[in-house]
Amino acid sequence: MSGRRWPGDPQEQALRHALDRDRRLVVLVHDRPSGSEQPAALARLVSAAGAARGLPVHRFAVEDRATAAEPLLLRLLLRTGTRPESLRAALLATPQRLAELTASTCREALGGPRSLVVLDDVPSGGPGDELLRAVSGALEGTGCVVLATSRTSHSAPGALNQAWDPPSQTSAPWAEALDEMRAGPDAEPLSVLAAWDGREFSPDLPLPLPVERWTRADLSRLFQRLHRSGLLEESRPGWYELAFEVREELRRLRGAEDLRRTARRLDSGLADDLTARTGELGDAAEPVVDLALRLLRSDAPRALDFLARLGGQLAAEAAILPLLMLKAELSHVSSAADALTPALAAAARQTGRPQAAERALTGLSSPAAVRELALTRHHMGLLAEAEATLDALPADGPDGWALHIRAAIRLDRGEVDTVGRLLRRAIEAHQVRGDRRGEAWAVFHYGRLRLLRGGLEEARKRLDTAWQLFRDTGDVVGAAWADTELHRVAVLMHGAQPRLLQELAAMPEAHRDHGDVRGEAWATLVAGLAYADAGRHPAVAALERAWFLFEMLPDRLGLAWAMHHRSLQRPAIAPFDRVAGTFTGSGSERGRAWAELREAVLTTRPTARGRLLGSAHQHFATVGDTAGEHWATVLDRERGPDERAESIRVLRSCYPPHFLAGVDWLGSRIDIPHAVRHFVPVPGTFTVDDFADDIPPTASRVRLTLLDDFPAVEESAAIMLIIEPGPEHPWAARGAARPLLTVRAVPLTRADVEPAHAVPIKRTATFHFTAHRAGRHRIRFTVEHQRSGTVLQQVETDIDVQGAAEETPFADPQPHALSASAPEPARRA
Repeated sequence: MSGRRWPGDPQEQALRHALDRDRRLVVLVHDRPSGSEQPAALARLVSAAGAARGLPVHRFAVEDRATAAEPLLLRLLLRTGTRPESLRAALLATPQRLAELTASTCREALGGPRSLVVLDDVPSGGPGDELLRAVSGALEGTGCVVLATSRTSHSAPGALNQAWDPPSQTSAPWAEALDEMRAGPDAEPLSVLAAWDGREFSPDLPLPLPVERWTRADLSRLFQRLHRSGLLEESRPGWYELAFEVREELRRLRGAEDLRRTARRLDSGLADDLTARTGELGDAAEPVVDLALRLLRSDAPRALDFLARLGGQLAAEAAILPLLMLKAELSHVSSAADALTPALAAAARQTGRPQAAERALTGLSSPAAVRELALTRHHMGLLAEAEATLDALPADGPDGWALHIRAAIRLDRGEVDTVGRLLRRAIEAHQVRGDRRGEAWAVFHYGRLRLLRGGLEEARKRLDTAWQLFRDTGDVVGAAWADTELHRVAVLMHGAQPRLLQELAAMPEAHRDHGDVRGEAWATLVAGLAYADAGRHPAVAALERAWFLFEMLPDRLGLAWAMHHRSLQRPAIAPFDRVAGTFTGSGSERGRAWAELREAVLTTRPTARGRLLGSAHQHFATVGDTAGEHWATVLDRERGPDERAESIRVLRSCYPPHFLAGVDWLGSRIDIPHAVRHFVPVPGTFTVDDFADDIPPTASRVRLTLLDDFPAVEESAAIMLIIEPGPEHPWAARGAARPLLTVRAVPLTRADVEPAHAVPIKRTATFHFTAHRAGRHRIRFTVEHQRSGTVLQQVETDIDVQGAAEETPFADPQPHALSASAPEPARRA
């Protein structure tokens, strides 16, 4: 600390001595009489020490929180940016095991550069002693210097205990600034913040302050101004707390009941706002975890619902440390622990422990637990068991999550005929409930359906919509899945270009970054298939790694596919009976059929070949895989040439032309591309037709046309919606009668659409769109049958809006196009 003049105070001398002698751990227990200014003095001391030594400072208020060390240590790991894999095992562990893993992780993760850790307001007596002992033990041998304050002086084992004697001050530097603020417009926000129990806030935290008309930029300027005046302290970059003396002074003249009532009102308002909002919590996870705990301790209405929703959001964000903070605080509250178990199980499943998640969920009867158990069994490749689990849910109304989970299971089985209806119902149920994260997963599976059926462009649209929704809701796990599928579609559409293959090969790392082991395994398998079809050497390593990851999980379905694809390159590496048995164990008849086709190609016994081809043909027919049946016909040399030629013609209409370019139809052995096995295409999808390839000619579709090129902020743009019947639809005939329909438009971003009400439509309707900010905007159009109120179609479209006209000197010379994404066209429209 050379270059700084340190007063002769004993505490400052002790701290300087500890740092100069490179002592790794010192705990200073200070006496803090109620109402003294000691905490502010300590804060200035710590800040000076940190600045002089270039050390980061982490402050934590203990106060009336539980005195277990684990939540504090987890907060410390979170503040230091640590994401330890070792703590994933603690998600479903006992409290004792959580404590052991947290302590060992701290010793490992914090053993590098030093930092100052301040524990403010540690309880006196036994609880405080135990807390200090636990923290000291966990941080022993690390680079952390720990300081603790307490209301009364007491002895702490192993701690350097010296009483704090705060200097007497007749006037504080903050007093004058506070007097000025009291006379200005900032007095009410300060008073509200002083009453709030949450302490830490940022401009992004939606506290119901009396400044609702202010923007985030306005709040940021307010907080910076208060910080410069000494009334706020910056607890971490972008986050503030009221200075201790300011908070005490503002609370001094208010009654305890008034403070309690105001604090609960603020917590309730914040919880309501967070429930209504979507988006990633990110740095706000820590104060929101505190909010959930306060709501539970105060027996607030819907506290358990808020806890469950928060847990699901944290699992979606792969925020393991905040989840563990909740678990540590709630380990002795059985009702709250049960509400959090589905989220803990989801996180454990994602991080490679599906069996532990299944054990934790078995026996729980809540709908959330049952859905999570079904999803866990699905991810373990137990498809029949997963769908049977969903049957235990009550049938008292449409359950969006149950519907899209059931659809996902059937997609993996290859039973696609009922999936579209399930997903349309799921999307509608999620939209009715305002569950945008659930809607994102339903749209994602709709994209998978379109991809499975061979509609590549439609799949791309749906998957892009899902990616946008995942990003908007902060679901990083879902966003990585959508991104992987989008890259897969790009390779299928444009061929095995080196750049696309490299990008696809990078996708497993994105899943790994979020701890999603199953996502990493499937992304590795998809990359291996692309490399194999392109004849590239990395295919072998990718497929073997996918095999290893699926086996470690375990995921029986993924394991079966990895074994099957590896055996296509080297048959002896995975015997047929093992591959077929693994497919059978997972409940995938399609997989079993493909394994039988492979064995039929390899066998030299005509009788066995005929039996295997017949069995495969039957399995394909059972799940409605027409293309699979035709593959079985083509491979069957006993079939007549005309029959095989017809099957070849049908198969060529099932896939993009370049997809089958390397297939030698007349060769002695037909090598089927790897990726073909993951499609159940519709014959005729890739024939030339004036109507959209993947929309049946008996259906109607919605077309959107932007009538004003280059829309700008605060400028109206016209959008025409056209209902366009297919060539074989009853409405297509000249003069055909149409029922009266209505259509309404709802902006999903900061924009207005007029008219704001539903309008009648027979063929066209025009809306006017005005954006209030630049960037991408989204509008949802809903077409309904007027008399019955049945929703026939929903379309979402994205519009890129420029800044104000005078701010955009460059314009795109091409006409602006709308990008529309929608569920499959309703057959009734």
